[in-house]
Amino acid sequence: MRLSLHDSLQQARAAIERFIEAYEPRLSQVRVVSLPRDHDLLRLAFAIEGLLEVDGIRRPVSFSANLDGSGQVKVR
Repeated sequence: MRLSLHDSLQQARAAIERFIEAYEPRLSQVRVVSLPRDHDLLRLAFAIEGLLEVDGIRRPVSFSANLDGSGQVKVR
C-alpha cells in the first residue's frame, strides 16, 4: 500500500508534533504545518509554532524545519 503525498505529509507533521511533545517539555500548544514545496521534490518544509516557557514566562515562538532527501534536518 502506498501513501499519497498528502497522507505522507500528514504523517510527518504528526510525527514532528509527537517528537516535540515527548522531548521538549518547555514547548506547549505545538502546531506543525507543512509548507508549500519548492522545486526540490525530495525536500519537505514545516512551520512549527507553540508557546515556550522559560523561568515561568510563556512566549510564542515559531521555527521552520527543512528536511532534505539525505535525511538532514535544519531548524531555524
